[in-house]
Order: sequence, then C-alpha cells, then structure tokens
Amino acid sequence: MNRHLEELIELSKLDRAIDDFNPVVEKLQSKLDRKRDKKEEIEKLKLDLEATIQETKVKISSFESQIKVLKEQLNSSAKREKLVKSEKELKALRTESELAKEGYILLFNEGGLGFGFKLFLARIRSKEGINGLGGI
Repeated sequence: MNRHLEELIELSKLDRAIDDFNPVVEKLQSKLDRKRDKKEEIEKLKLDLEATIQETKVKISSFESQIKVLKEQLNSSAKREKLVKSEKELKALRTESELAKEGYILLFNEGGLGFGFKLFLARIRSKEGINGLGGI
C-alpha cells in the first residue's frame, strides 16, 4: 500500500503542477488575443491607407486632366485673340480667358477635383450666350 500511496502523492503533485500551468496558459492566450487584435487593426489601417492612396491617385489624375483642359482653353483663347476682327470678339475672348483663369483658381482653391471644375463649367455655360462665340 505504501507504493500506491507514493504513486497517489506523485499524481497529486503532477495534477497540482498541471493546474499551476492553467493561469500561465490563460495569460499567454490573453497576450496572443491582444496581438491578434492589434494585427487586425494594423491590417485594417493598411487597407484604409491603400484605399486612400488609390482615391488620391484618381483625384490627381482628374486634377491633371482638368488642368490640361484649362491650359488648352487658355492657349486656344490666346491663339484666337490674334485673329480677332472686332472689339466685341476681343471682349468675348478676354472673358473666356478670364473664365479659364478662374477655373485654375477654383481648381486650386476648392481642392479642385470636381466641384471647382463643375462650378467653372457652369459659369462658362452661363456666359456662352453673352460672349457671342457660342462657347468653348
């Protein structure tokens, strides 16, 4: 019986040692969970940043195309100004040129990329009937 008692005592010690590991395992599991949560946050932030970068690239592309259109309008106005035959045509071309310059200003002041350009086009359209050239 002594041998069985010793085995029982040994099993009891092993059981206690295993029970002592439970808080350690729980603590490590908690750390692991926090690390996983942090990893998920970082991955979400990365995706958000990638989306923002993509949106910014689209805006830059739009901005550059709007600048190109405005530059062409200014160049066109300058070329047509040389061919002007009357004061009325000169005034209309200068108005058109001023509107194109306003388009640049609106593009930069409004953050460009949409609203400023639309406002600029609306102003040009409202002036089309006035300037005598029929538009751009």
